[in-house]
Amino acid sequence: MPGAVEEGANPPPVVLDPTKFKGQVVVITGAAQGIAKTTSKLFAKQGAQVVLVDIQAKQVESVAAEIKAEGGSAAFRTTDLSDPQQCKDLIQSVIDEFKKIDVLVQLAVHLVYKPVTEITTKDLVKSQEVNAWSILYLAQAVLPHMRKAGYGRLIQTSTATTQHLFKGLFAYVASKGSVETITRSLAVEAGPGITSNLVMPGFVETPGAARGNNATTQHVSTAGDMWDYHIEKQCVKRRGQPEDLGYAICFLASPEASFISGQILDVSGGFTFH
Repeated sequence: MPGAVEEGANPPPVVLDPTKFKGQVVVITGAAQGIAKTTSKLFAKQGAQVVLVDIQAKQVESVAAEIKAEGGSAAFRTTDLSDPQQCKDLIQSVIDEFKKIDVLVQLAVHLVYKPVTEITTKDLVKSQEVNAWSILYLAQAVLPHMRKAGYGRLIQTSTATTQHLFKGLFAYVASKGSVETITRSLAVEAGPGITSNLVMPGFVETPGAARGNNATTQHVSTAGDMWDYHIEKQCVKRRGQPEDLGYAICFLASPEASFISGQILDVSGGFTFH
């Protein structure tokens, strides 16, 4: 529920600046659903030209249509991020159409729920390809353009489960652990005006999280209902929302964040700490 507030809290409303990202081109992967869909809409509401990327063609086209209907500027691309050539072609197609990329937000995810004794090599490779290696593929393609411009924002996503682990997530957390070190390596090598950071979500209220709650609770965990478990452990006593991550991502994408690079921004409601 957008604007969710924990019991007893009384925050002022969030105010978005419709010109905040005016003139900027923002590419967002995994944009057909969940956190990435919400983040795409937040960037569009703040004036960005968003380019939505997903392997689900109809769904990502639908999100682009929603953004346009709400007055935003959106294009979409259907891309298999596990394919390095498709990643290269994606970046080139955006450059060809929009002449630049200011922000690259990588939120696409492949998630397998299996006990460690049942994980296959295929599970491990697919998780790494989509969750980690695609970051390298896209960074290799986009960095020359960002370096030429002297500006860029690379934003990735990890997960609080790399810090607070649950059964059945071996392939997922292994790939997300890779993302954390990849993010820091990119920060070291990116170049002047370019930063690389990641956001670390906790348990966020999305359809994917609901499926994960069922799978983890029924098959691979003894923690009970995952929502109740997280809220009990969190400092902020409410369910995480996609907007919570979107706001954090927009901050890291902003010029104000120019002195932040190679960092983990934990957005878990205090479920984990850094």
